[in-house]
Amino acid sequence: LKWMERKVEGKPSLFSPRTKTQAVKTLHSITKVLYKRIFDHIVDRINEASSDGHNHAPAESLSTKMGSKVCDFGILDIYGFERLQTNSFEQLCINLANERLQQFFIEEVLTAEQKGYAVEGLSMCHWDLPDNTPVVNGIQGVMKLLNEHSLRLMKNLIQPKDDKDAKFCERVHQDFIKDGRGAGPIMALRLDGAAARAGTAARRYDGFQIRHYAGDVSYATAGWIDKNSDSLVPEVEQLLSEAKKELTRKLSDRATIDAKRTVNSVSSKYLGNLSELLATLKECSVHYIRCFNPNDRREAGTFYNKYVLDQVIQCGTVELVRIMHDGFPNRCNFKDLRARLAGMLPADFQRYSDRDFILAIMLAFGIDESQWTLGVTQLFLKAGQLRVIEHMRDVGSSAGREMVRRIRMHFARKKFRAACTVTRVVVWLRKRRIHRVRYGAVKATRIFVRLHRWLRAARTRLYPPPPPSEPRLDARARNGRGLQATPTPQQRWAIPVAAFG
Repeated sequence: LKWMERKVEGKPSLFSPRTKTQAVKTLHSITKVLYKRIFDHIVDRINEASSDGHNHAPAESLSTKMGSKVCDFGILDIYGFERLQTNSFEQLCINLANERLQQFFIEEVLTAEQKGYAVEGLSMCHWDLPDNTPVVNGIQGVMKLLNEHSLRLMKNLIQPKDDKDAKFCERVHQDFIKDGRGAGPIMALRLDGAAARAGTAARRYDGFQIRHYAGDVSYATAGWIDKNSDSLVPEVEQLLSEAKKELTRKLSDRATIDAKRTVNSVSSKYLGNLSELLATLKECSVHYIRCFNPNDRREAGTFYNKYVLDQVIQCGTVELVRIMHDGFPNRCNFKDLRARLAGMLPADFQRYSDRDFILAIMLAFGIDESQWTLGVTQLFLKAGQLRVIEHMRDVGSSAGREMVRRIRMHFARKKFRAACTVTRVVVWLRKRRIHRVRYGAVKATRIFVRLHRWLRAARTRLYPPPPPSEPRLDARARNGRGLQATPTPQQRWAIPVAAFG
């Protein structure tokens, strides 16, 4: 704590005394980092213990012995969205996790639902879904700038008299805030006139404001660079690595001792862990439980309608309910459903395709057509209709003779209409093709004539006709077959053009 080691390449290390302020900051840094590393060590030990199966057998060997009977499941308790009186770096990290998880929910549930309808060829209405990608990109850009300024501080590129946090905030304003409080995800702080007159208002470079999906949040950037640093000075790391106790030696970071002066930041680790979490969620079958806060005062028995409604709107629940109401929440594959309902129609229906067979089932038992629709490979049902079909199968229902006759007539008329449509299309294509060939020939002829006219005019300008002279006699004239004038070059080029008028 008392001495600072300065290394210079090719020369012995220099030791300079620390000031009291520097010693206190170093002590606080040691306390913070050691607490975090002890916490991570405890978590790792818990994970190692919980990964063992019965009789202390590893989880991998258990999975090998029991096959597919061993399944893993996890519970992710999403952070609550935080908007405090004063919001700092911790609140930004928590709210970024909420933004990323909300983005995951929209992409994996709402957007996937729309894409599923499009793939099945259903003309469902398009829902306007919230897009928080600009907010996520903006926060990640702010964290990147924070790492750059943390590295500048480590390399002593910031003057002691400068306010490092204000410099960082100024850079955020330069890179992400173009028009003050515009339409972008990151905005300048809202200045309070009364507080400014009283001298208690926040200055311009004291923070910024982010437009989250749950509302606008103002962040104060004081102390962010110190909070972002997750490394100890090399001499302290060296001291930990040479400790007598094994646990203390495990808490040291050899990579920091051996590496050059690089920043080991909290934001980089946080972004990496968040990306790993989302990658894990994509590989799992996810089920959601939505929890809403009844009031913002943490009081029992108090329910604020507007406060809860804002949460319902902001988290995408309204869009999900609209999709479930307007869409078809239940869907069944044609082949699987046909295998279960094969006995409900006569045997001669087995020659029908899977789609026509399911259509015959729906028509035979008079299920309301507004409650179902057919896709390319799936049957889409409104809520409760699948239970009706399963009940008819369980009680052994079968289509009546008159209904079977109507279904056969329906498919016969359907085939006849399809044949008529194909015939009309073929006739139309034949006429259309002849017309297109005729039109193309006329168009090509006109272009050919126009090009030759331009060519004749160009040659006339480049090669003017010679003065008139006596016409020469060709061989036929000398043989007594009469006189014939030899055409000039211009006349010779004009001969084929004259044929086209």
